[in-house]
Amino acid sequence: MPAHPSAVILPALWAAPCHDPLAGSALLEAYILGVEVGSKIGLAITVGHYHRGFHGTGTLAIFAAVGALGKRYHLDLVTTRTAFGIAASMVSGLQRNFGTMTKPLHTGWAARSALAAVQLARSGVTAAPDGLEAPAGFFAAYGRRPGRKPPWSSSAIPRCWSIGAGAETFPLLLRRPSGHGWRTPAPAPARPHGGHPGASRLSDATRGHARADLLPPQDRAGGQV
Repeated sequence: MPAHPSAVILPALWAAPCHDPLAGSALLEAYILGVEVGSKIGLAITVGHYHRGFHGTGTLAIFAAVGALGKRYHLDLVTTRTAFGIAASMVSGLQRNFGTMTKPLHTGWAARSALAAVQLARSGVTAAPDGLEAPAGFFAAYGRRPGRKPPWSSSAIPRCWSIGAGAETFPLLLRRPSGHGWRTPAPAPARPHGGHPGASRLSDATRGHARADLLPPQDRAGGQV
């Protein structure tokens, strides 16, 4: 999905109050499930959601975190659907705030809101169980234009693991308007990607060699190669 799910899932999991310790394997399972949930919701709403000006880290990754927390707390089906219904009324994030201090707040708000949605659902607060797919739900309001059918149906979404798939498996979600894929050459936001090929070539060229001339002057003076 056009978002950074890890930045929302992991803080929500770490901040989740718990009375029993969470094993590393259980944390990993919850994280992977969260990524899967977020990617499938991203497929359902399509990349048009991003093109309309929404910031997916705030509006899509919140559901990834809800899915991860649902696994963490072993929620039943009814409570899980309620949590998603609550979260559907808590999504936020506009690209207009890119470049300001508000953009990173989208990430924190998404993690906080996901945790609040799950805690409220566990406490008995009610919400529409079809808050995502209903005619007046999340997909209709934040996704396709009114009157247009979504290009993806639940039966058409690939059943493979999204976390290990690429642009060939999820073309509608991963394709930019320019034709370039969302799949990135490095686990980082877009801006550092320009220097990544050069850094890779430099690493390959100097592999196995100590290049003192590439070190800062203070390190060269100290003989640290």
